[in-house]
Amino acid sequence: HFGRGVSGSISMFLGFVTVACLPLADAVLLGYAAPLMTVFLALYALKERDPGYRWAGGNVGSIGVVIALSPHLGAWHDPGRLSASAILGIATGLVGALFGALSIIQIRSLAATEAPGAIVFYYMLMTGVLGLMSMPFGWATLDLRQLALLLSAGLFGGLANLLIAQSLRCAHASVTAPFEYTTLLWSALISYSVFDQGPGLSVLVGGSLVAASGAFTVWRETRGMSEARSAG
Repeated sequence: HFGRGVSGSISMFLGFVTVACLPLADAVLLGYAAPLMTVFLALYALKERDPGYRWAGGNVGSIGVVIALSPHLGAWHDPGRLSASAILGIATGLVGALFGALSIIQIRSLAATEAPGAIVFYYMLMTGVLGLMSMPFGWATLDLRQLALLLSAGLFGGLANLLIAQSLRCAHASVTAPFEYTTLLWSALISYSVFDQGPGLSVLVGGSLVAASGAFTVWRETRGMSEARSAG
């Protein structure tokens, strides 16, 4: 629980830095390094034997992410065109994705013996303690709107962690990892409805591949379970 709390908290804190330094779409897309990292870590840390179709789904999802990121890749190859803030955001996004993948692997290990509620409780306790430790570095005074937004983020984040823990209790980490890619579609909808920033063609094409990879993995897993039941 301690290890999962630390890795999850680091990933979350770095995610905040990434969102502060980069546009929302860029920050979300950088987070998609986590599912692919999860597949590799599940193979070596959890000894999960992944069929070829899971690797295929993960690779298709990764291609979709690259397509969605393509408008930004040219600038990334030329650091001189990036500000210090953008470089920091890219670095924290990638490192945060790694810690996020570690957190998923640890949840998978915990789910074998712990209830989802217990996993979420200890995680929230750890993030709360680490968050309080940041108080000496300067906290801003919040108005009612900001306080309401923070409370809402905490509630939605807690619910998300509960659902993630439950999903990892029922399926391998490498199976659930591709579903992380669907947040690309959700972020595009939120960006359009809240920030009036419509997704570009690259995001639509890449997002379609990402969604297709997740749907293919679900279909193949369902077919495999049906075949296993039929075999007795």
